[in-house]
Amino acid sequence: MMKSLFAGVVTVLLLIGTVVAASAATVNVDFGTATSNIYEGQGAAVDSGTNWNKVGIADIGIAELLDSNGGWTGIKVETNAVGAYSDGGGGKKDLLGDRIFDSMPFPWNAFTVDITGLNDAATYNLWFYGSNSNYASKYIVGTDSDYALGLPFVGQNWEHHNNYAVLYGLQSNSSGVISFQVDKYQGSGAAVIGGFQLQSVPIPAAVWLLGSGFLGLIGFRRKRNA
Repeated sequence: MMKSLFAGVVTVLLLIGTVVAASAATVNVDFGTATSNIYEGQGAAVDSGTNWNKVGIADIGIAELLDSNGGWTGIKVETNAVGAYSDGGGGKKDLLGDRIFDSMPFPWNAFTVDITGLNDAATYNLWFYGSNSNYASKYIVGTDSDYALGLPFVGQNWEHHNNYAVLYGLQSNSSGVISFQVDKYQGSGAAVIGGFQLQSVPIPAAVWLLGSGFLGLIGFRRKRNA
């Protein structure tokens, strides 16, 4: 029985380590057209990496995303949005000036984005970037939502609710998917998204300590019985 318990604890710790290793880095996505500039720089999420994935309509469901340090993740994006546009402008405007939307012509209504290939039932934080053209949009995951007004970018710093929205503590489903809806906010003429940052929430230290404690207890009991 002790051997089975020991093997079980080791397996759990290895699985936890695999989850952490597989999803530790941030994944950055810059939506846009085939010819739009890709953003190069840091977003609102605290992350040292600056690699961004340029995702156009033709890449949906096909392109595997890199993390912010350039490593492959197995994560993909799917959406029922069918249009893309780019204003560009350099710097942060290369992210805010790019966007995908539901349809042409106007109005651009609500649509859904699925992030697939995540760890099952893992926890993530998600930053959503609006437009640079006053298209206020709301980003919804289940019963949680936040908004970005899409105000023209000024200054040097990202501004919550002006340039981006953020939702914390989101859990992927049993298939490793987080789905969110992009909708109009407060009478906006369009629902749009310029990009997003997905960042895994680290496994709490208490979990590691609990597992280590089990291993220590098993070792102590085996020593006593020897």
